[in-house]
Amino acid sequence: MSLLIFFFVIAIVICVVIGKPIYIYIGLSGIMLATCAAMVIIFTIALILLIFSKKKKARFVRVDSAYRSDRYKCAYYLVYEGSTDKDTLPEDSQNGGPSQAGGTEYPCIFPEEGIFRKKLYRADKDCTVFLNRRFHRVFDRYSLITTALGLTFGLGMGGLLLAMFLF
Repeated sequence: MSLLIFFFVIAIVICVVIGKPIYIYIGLSGIMLATCAAMVIIFTIALILLIFSKKKKARFVRVDSAYRSDRYKCAYYLVYEGSTDKDTLPEDSQNGGPSQAGGTEYPCIFPEEGIFRKKLYRADKDCTVFLNRRFHRVFDRYSLITTALGLTFGLGMGGLLLAMFLF
C-alpha cells in the first residue's frame, strides 16, 4: 500500500512540474486503472481457487494471527474430513464445542471482519465452507461475498475509468 502511495505522489509531482492539467488527469486515471487491474487479478485468482475447492461442513473455532504474521487475523475453521453437506460435526463432550477428532483446522483465505466478530463468527453452529486442499485454506461465506463484490467492483470501476479515459 505504501508503494502505491509513493507512486501516486511521484506521478502528481511529475504532472505538476510539467504543468498541464491534462497530464494530471491522465496520470491519476492511469494509477486508478492499474489499481483496478490489480483488484481484478487478485479476485480472479481467488475465484479460480474457489472453483477448485470442495464443499465441506465446518465449525468456527477461533480468530488468530494468520500466516506466521501479526499483521492481520483470520478465522480458523475445524473441517471434518469425511463430511458432506448434510453431515454434522461431532461434539466434544467436555466443553460442548467442536471435537478435534476427525477434523483439521484450516485458516480462512481472507482476513476476519473485526467489527462484528461476535455476530459473524459463531462457534455454536455448523457452517459450510469451501476447502482448497492445495493451499490449505477455506472460503467461508464472507470470503464468497468478498470475492464476488471485489471482482464486480474492480471490473465495474476499471470499465468506467477506461471509458472515461478513451472518450
